[in-house]
Amino acid sequence: MKENLKIQLNNNDGDFINLVSVIVYLKSMKDYEAFNTIYSTYFKDEFPTRTCIAVLDLPLGASVEISGIAHIPQRK
Repeated sequence: MKENLKIQLNNNDGDFINLVSVIVYLKSMKDYEAFNTIYSTYFKDEFPTRTCIAVLDLPLGASVEISGIAHIPQRK
């Protein structure tokens, strides 16, 4: 589900711990509880700020879309 986000974070020397904000688009709010259960496995202690929005449709028949903003400190 979140492999594309993980790949983008890793390509920029980041990980889920670097996320500061996440927007989740669900085709059905009936999936919210199941999504929340899976989502919580990606974080240890602190969760980023999150907004969850129900939408009528998503591209390519997806039922979930995730957008994230990360703060990845530059290496010295």
